[in-house]
Order: sequence, then structure tokens, then C-alpha cells
Amino acid sequence: MRLLLFRHGPPEDPDPTRWPDDLDRPLSDAGARETARACAGLSLLMPEAGRIATSVALRASATAEALRASLHHAPELEVWAELSPGAEATALLVRIALSNSPSGPLVLVGHAPTLPQLAALALPDSGDLPFPLGRAAAALIDFPGPVAPGRALPLWAYSREELIDYGEAHGAARKGAAPTSRS
Repeated sequence: MRLLLFRHGPPEDPDPTRWPDDLDRPLSDAGARETARACAGLSLLMPEAGRIATSVALRASATAEALRASLHHAPELEVWAELSPGAEATALLVRIALSNSPSGPLVLVGHAPTLPQLAALALPDSGDLPFPLGRAAAALIDFPGPVAPGRALPLWAYSREELIDYGEAHGAARKGAAPTSRS
């Protein structure tokens, strides 16, 4: 099973006066634009998704919608409690293991520290994450066998800036090679 870990885009700064519930905090205007550009680049690397699961937080669901809009084939969004801010990576790994294996990658749109912790848990010699996972950054990992701690392989990871650059350099024509991965 392949997992695409996609961290939400740059949000508005926390402001309890504007968003008493932090789950309602949106992407900033600039963050929404940058996220859409990163999604355009990501869609050239991964044009289809088997399933897309997102956090209930507005900033994550808006990121998931931007990605869904840029993909050639995208299923409906699923909201997973295990992707909510502060969720435990172990619970998320259990949910993944119990999920039906999609025909395409299972896309998880969520937050730090949960997504980086999931990657560290899933990859061999878990501990430090072998790649950064900043806002609107993506990493593809693969479980060639059962979904279990330490059983995944890193395939690639790209920052928001790398995804934007790739999308702008290659556009919808899908020509040229993928950007150099840091994994």
C-alpha cells in the first residue's frame, strides 16, 4: 500500500478572537494560493488517488480539496479523526492497516506532528524523520507487505517550494523528469 503524506498548507495565525475553535482556522490567502500551486505540481507526480482522508480542521480539508481539484481522478474526501490535530501516530497507523487497500495511493492530509511521527513510525529504524515535512509538503512511502511499524520504504519527499517549481517548470504537459528527491 502506498501512502501519500500531505501536510496542510500555510494557515492564518492562531487568533482565538476570530477562530474560538482552532479547527475553524483557514489557510491564509497567500497560503491557499501557494497550496494550490503545490497541488498542481503534486498532481504531475501523482495524477490519481485511491482514497483521500483528511483532518476535520478547515486548513487541512481546504488543502485536501485543492489537491482533489488538481488530480485527474480523485475520490470523495473522507474525514478521519485519526488525522485531527494532536492525534496519535500509532492510532493512525492502526486505521491505515485496517483500511481497504485502494487501487491508487491513500492520501492523508493532516498536521504536524502527527504526519511526521507516522512516517518515523512506519519507516525502518524509526526515530528521526529522514525528510522534512513542512506545510504543503508531500512524502510518498510504500508498504510492500503488511502495514506495520518499520515496514515502509521512503519513495520520495518534496517541499512546497519544490512542488511549486516542478509544476511551473513542467505544467500539464508532464514533460521532463521529476524533481530531485531529498529522501
